[in-house]
Amino acid sequence: MIKKRRRKNSLRLPGFNYQEPRMYAIVLNTVDRMHLFGQVIDAVMYPSPIGQLVLDHWRRIPQIHPDIVLDEYQLMPDHFHAIVGFTNEPVRQSRPSVHSGNAKADAARCLLPHSLSTLLLSFKRGVTMAVREQRGDATFEVWQANFYDVIIRSDENLHNERAYILRNPQAWQEKWGNPMTQFHGVPCGDAHDAGMRPNEMSGCHTMTPRRN
Repeated sequence: MIKKRRRKNSLRLPGFNYQEPRMYAIVLNTVDRMHLFGQVIDAVMYPSPIGQLVLDHWRRIPQIHPDIVLDEYQLMPDHFHAIVGFTNEPVRQSRPSVHSGNAKADAARCLLPHSLSTLLLSFKRGVTMAVREQRGDATFEVWQANFYDVIIRSDENLHNERAYILRNPQAWQEKWGNPMTQFHGVPCGDAHDAGMRPNEMSGCHTMTPRRN
């Protein structure tokens, strides 16, 4: 797979307005790059129950936010690619001046409204809550902190990002091949869904951590 440099959101482009109408290509990784979202077989991505929740929540975004447009997206075993666009200028709001003493809560409230960060934080939180309910585990973690983004600046840039995203299953197949049918007597798909880490799943060669 061709390596692409993507900016983590702790290193956002200085001075850039992430609220303005524009399209972005984003990547969200699973915690510890666990293969939670399913498996690739013959260059086709088959979602696990957790992966299906990710897809369902992503597809519902325009129903909740009519000014947000979804373009191409691709679920992968340990990450999620998507292109998302903002179509309208946001309503300006002031940031809260009162602090609760909870650093995470204060940071969330200080995010710019109608911004890429706010959208993805809400999406990730919604998926995590649904997964915890599905599994009956109030502590289960789905996502790596933060995200990676590319600002789409031209039609050519958009075309290249779409092609890169859609080719991911094929690139994964070329690198890892098909998963083994069983992992210590447990189907690999079930092991994925159980949230097992790569070093706990040596019997499934696709469980090796993938790094872009």
